[in-house]
Parts: sequence; C-alpha cells; structure tokens
Amino acid sequence: MSAIGRQFRQRRGFTLVEMLVVTVLVAGLLTVMAFHIYTISQTWLKRNEGRFLPAHADGVTYYLRELFAQADIDQDEPRLTPPEGVEELPEEAIAFDLPPQWFGSESEPMLAVYQHHPGPLLQTAERPSPEVQSYLYYDDREQQLSLIWFGLLEPELTNQRDLHHTVISSYVRTLEYVYYDEETDEWEVEDEPMEVDAAFPLPRYLKLTFGRGEQTTVRYVPFPLKTGDPVY
Repeated sequence: MSAIGRQFRQRRGFTLVEMLVVTVLVAGLLTVMAFHIYTISQTWLKRNEGRFLPAHADGVTYYLRELFAQADIDQDEPRLTPPEGVEELPEEAIAFDLPPQWFGSESEPMLAVYQHHPGPLLQTAERPSPEVQSYLYYDDREQQLSLIWFGLLEPELTNQRDLHHTVISSYVRTLEYVYYDEETDEWEVEDEPMEVDAAFPLPRYLKLTFGRGEQTTVRYVPFPLKTGDPVY
C-alpha cells in the first residue's frame, strides 16, 4: 500500500458504532448530572421551606412585642382630637375595645394599641400622623392577623371603609389569650378575651399558632406590665 493510502487510513473518522457508543455515554452522563442537580435543588428547597415558617413566626412575634412595648400615652401632653365619627378613644395605651364604625357591635373586643410616632407600617403617604390608634384583628376563616388602624389626623371616619387594614400574617392558625389565675396558681388559655366584672383585663401573653401545610409552630407574645397592674 502506498504512503498516501496509509496516511488516509490513519486519518479516518469514527465509525457509526463508535459514534453510537459515544452518544450513549454522553447522554448517560448528562442524565446523571441532571438528576444530581435536581436532587440538590429539591433538598435546598425543602430545607428552606422548613425554615420559612419559624422565621416568619419570629418576625411577627418581634413586631408585636415592639408594638406593645412602644404603646404609650403621654400624661403631660394631651392627645390629638380624634377624627369626626370617633366617639372616644380607650383611656389606656393598651386595652380591649372595638374600632369606630365597626360593623359588628356584638363582636368580641380587640386589642387596641395607641402609639406616638408609629413606624412606617402604620402610616400613609397622603396623610402621615404622629399618633395612631390600632386594633389587632384576627380573621379565623382566612387565618389572617392584621391591624385595623387610623391616624388621629384623619379628617373623619364615617364608615368602616375609612379604616386602614394592614396584614401582619396569613399563617396564623389560632390566636389565644393566656391568663394567670392567682387564686388557683394556674395558667388559663382562652380563645377569646376574658371578661371579669364587665371589664376585659389584659392577659399575660398572646399565644399564636402559626401553620403552613403540615408544619406548625407556636409563639408567645408578652405584654408589658406596669407597677401596680393586676396579674391575670
């Protein structure tokens, strides 16, 4: 065979069988890599989904703690005049009451919180207010916890649509009130505010049960106690 023929044979390409083998090997390698990436991504997603609810519950708990801690009525400075349509405001910075113009007078009272200089969550760009009255509202059908509120610089509140509505969480399975009974030295957990002598004393804690899918987690929010306040 001539030298040209030998060079031609040495430079020949892959045969059809060799191409098929290479294709199968590459396809198998890509399949393994894709499965590996999918497994890693699913593991990462499940791990982060498991962390979402506890982190969300911690954030809501922290916000409510700060909301209650910052509730204050300056005894040396009179409050602003309430908007038209508001008969009166609660005397205490934290108390049980119903929002003005609320549709259900038979509804159980909500936690009413009065704040000087509230955060941006309870403000509007159109009419910011240095004083805000808010009410903690729980919708058990939607499992939603929110604040119903109005600024004292609002011109008027003639109906419920004039109230602002800010959602805090959409993962609250239950909202409960934790009281301490000094006579029995026991804790009592109620699903609605406790009425004592036609009044609604503050509980020691709010108990929030958060849920997402099959995952649940519980958080307790304490109330700031003042010297001389009764402990329930």
